[in-house]
Amino acid sequence: MSHANAEGILVTTRKPRYARPTLECLESRTVLSTVLTSPTTTTTAIVQSATVQSINYSYNWSVTPGAVLTGTNTATLNKKSTGSVAFAWVKQTSSHLTLGGTQSTIPFGYVMTSSSATTTHPDYYNTPFTIRMGIRDAASGITGYVYFKGTITGTLSAFKSNLTVKFSAPTQKITLGNYVYTVSLPSSFAPYAPTGGMYKLFAKVSAVHK
Repeated sequence: MSHANAEGILVTTRKPRYARPTLECLESRTVLSTVLTSPTTTTTAIVQSATVQSINYSYNWSVTPGAVLTGTNTATLNKKSTGSVAFAWVKQTSSHLTLGGTQSTIPFGYVMTSSSATTTHPDYYNTPFTIRMGIRDAASGITGYVYFKGTITGTLSAFKSNLTVKFSAPTQKITLGNYVYTVSLPSSFAPYAPTGGMYKLFAKVSAVHK
């Protein structure tokens, strides 16, 4: 706006401009980046190594009333069988077992038959017997015995066998020193004819802490 002052000088007066403040949006931020480390999980595998303990022992076998068993035959003069059923045992043997392990298979003998009878008049068997097994525990030095009662039944001729051997209690146990031994025979088996050769016998033995 212009106006004359007292001396007649034209003076221009302007209204002051007011600066409008500028609002600045400060969007810049300082972001603290924190890396979180996952806790390390340490898995400790505990391996239990089982100690395998071996047991030493020895064993032997025998049979009563004897190693040679006979039957009957109505066609003979003395009414006795023409042949026999014979056992042959392995000699005393030293062996070992894994304590608490699976049963160990051991040979213990052979069965052989002999006969001259015909199939018309065969030898008859209904003959009981008892097998004795002696076990010596090496750690304690103690020897004990288990008994297996068996029976041979059936007929036998020179070329054919209808014999069956059965055990009334084929599994027996005995405690020797610090261990309990378990011995198992086959519950039954059929011996061969005389022409068939020897029948091999096997037992199973295991041991645990008493």
